[in-house]
Amino acid sequence: HSEPPPICGICFDPCRPVHLGCRHSFCEDCLRTTATVAIEEGRSVLSCPEPGCSRTLAEPLLRTLLPEAAARRLLENQNARTRDWSRSILEGAALARPDAPEVRLVAWARGGHAQLCPRCYVLVEKSDGCHHIQCPCGQHFCFACGKEWDGHQCLAARPRFNSQGLLPESAEAPAAPPSLALAAPHGSSALVDAASARAAVAHALTLKCPRCQRAFAMEDDFADCFCLRCSSCPCMFCAWCLEECPATSGDPHSHVLDCPRAPADMRGHALYLADHNGGPHVPPHPRRKFEQHWAAAQHTALVRLLESIGDETSAAAREVVREAMA
Repeated sequence: HSEPPPICGICFDPCRPVHLGCRHSFCEDCLRTTATVAIEEGRSVLSCPEPGCSRTLAEPLLRTLLPEAAARRLLENQNARTRDWSRSILEGAALARPDAPEVRLVAWARGGHAQLCPRCYVLVEKSDGCHHIQCPCGQHFCFACGKEWDGHQCLAARPRFNSQGLLPESAEAPAAPPSLALAAPHGSSALVDAASARAAVAHALTLKCPRCQRAFAMEDDFADCFCLRCSSCPCMFCAWCLEECPATSGDPHSHVLDCPRAPADMRGHALYLADHNGGPHVPPHPRRKFEQHWAAAQHTALVRLLESIGDETSAAAREVVREAMA
């Protein structure tokens, strides 16, 4: 007596089955149709059709199973998924705490260690060799500038991170406010030892009055306006950008209400209004907002400082900056 033919788990007809690693079996036509429909719905990861089974379909199987059009669409879905993930990491790094994993990842990439593939958007690391990179997806690109490879001799002296359009141009290399300007008196090329790097780090992390350059720190009980008054000179300046607030309009506070460097949820109400000034309202916790804002800005300044350091002869200087970023 011969054994009955296997039954497909989708159409329930006898078939010559395709056996998956999870031990579920389906006829080839049903498996192909199910996978193609899932791809058309935007899926980037295909799993076994058996209800409750999450076993991923192996890539060699998909190469033999899928029609050419479906295979191309699957690759597009996978690239879109990676693109969205990379964008969320880049955008999240601008908002997260300095010690958050995404901040450390982006800082590492921006330090010349990795580049986004212009096709599939994965981070590619280069340990040695020339700038001509071939990503596992097959895309050729220049590691120095992140552009598709065309045989050009890249003019970038050091790798410069390319977000591949995932961030607005204004966010590619955010400008540092005046107190965080990274150019030391002798330029960044002077950062050749630990001592000069420590001085540059201290310069980047110190908040100063824009007029007299007196260092300041926010008091623990700060709960007032973000238009600050220096304790050493008559200067009034913005807590978000550290630029002097002109009093030409008769109100030096007007700048902080719409400062472009202020967090988006603080624009238009930079004053901490007490109830007798227009409340009741939900307090915006001004000191916490200030600390979060400058922690992110200072971390960005340290990343740019690290990028500005020259060749490997400045290893000690680079280590000082990395320790400050940790």
